[in-house]
Amino acid sequence: MEKGKKLNLGKLHLLYNAAAHLEAVKQYPDGLVSALALDTADGLKALCWAVAELSTRGELIRRMQGYEKEPLWTAEEIEAVITPYQMVEAKGMVIRAVLHGMRTPEDEHTEVDEVLAELEKKTAEG
Repeated sequence: MEKGKKLNLGKLHLLYNAAAHLEAVKQYPDGLVSALALDTADGLKALCWAVAELSTRGELIRRMQGYEKEPLWTAEEIEAVITPYQMVEAKGMVIRAVLHGMRTPEDEHTEVDEVLAELEKKTAEG
């Protein structure tokens, strides 16, 4: 990990695009969101993987758009520094990114699936 590198979740740009979706399906065949709901070491690993993967996807798009480079994070780096408080925030960010990535243009004016909304609520509660 780079010297002075601090995990600031608010500066990360999570993107759940097709490439991220295919990686998530490969890594978590039973579902990424289900893995995030686990309050175990496996749940932490899933969270750190998701934050690293989605923030890398988002950062690469930012760079393609000409924005200044921000540091990329690995799952191992995130796991080493994330706090329990940040875990709650990160779970919400990942779930929102997944929901946003899975939306169709028609979904923009409809309500979010109630089951996913309830899971997001439970995950945020910890």
